[in-house]
Amino acid sequence: ELATKACEETQWEEAHIISTLAAGYAEKGDFTKACEYSQKAVLTEATADGKVRGKEVAGDQVEDVKQQLKRELASYEAQKPWREKQVLEEATVAKAESSGAIEAVEEAEAEAEAAEEAEASDDSPPARKKKAPRRPFD
Repeated sequence: ELATKACEETQWEEAHIISTLAAGYAEKGDFTKACEYSQKAVLTEATADGKVRGKEVAGDQVEDVKQQLKRELASYEAQKPWREKQVLEEATVAKAESSGAIEAVEEAEAEAEAAEEAEASDDSPPARKKKAPRRPFD
């Protein structure tokens, strides 16, 4: 619904927004609609006159966008959702490592795994959680 509204708000002139709508349909498994909107995104980009998101861009960037939209369409035609690869900059990884974020996540995962193992080996029934008292306005 939101992607459709965004397309309407931009008068169906922004290929990347139409592409987002297509991706939503593909995620739901409706590849017919995904292909329909993906084709519309490709056609919209083809007539964008060197503009991406309303801004003038270099020719090679326009070609990159067109190629990506065509790859998305091919993915939907193959009945596969499109997922963009996320690339982390080395600085981001280094910052996470230096802040201890990675170790904290690994430690939490290890604790959760240990708790699951302990629960699985324990024959006693699981402890019941106390319910919070109901408030009069609930």
